[in-house]
Amino acid sequence: MPIALRLVLLLALGVAIIAFGRRRQNEALVYGGGALTALTGTTFIAFAAATIL
Repeated sequence: MPIALRLVLLLALGVAIIAFGRRRQNEALVYGGGALTALTGTTFIAFAAATIL
C-alpha cells in the first residue's frame, strides 16, 4: 500500500474519531482525534513537499 494512501486513511480515521467523540460528548476522543489529524496532516504535507521537490 503506498504511503500517501496510508496517510489519507489515517487522516480519515482522525476525522472519524473526532466525529465519534463529539457524538458521545467525550472530550478525550475529540482531543485524540484532533491530535491524530494534526500529526497526519503535517506528515502528509511534508511528504507531498518532499515528493514534489
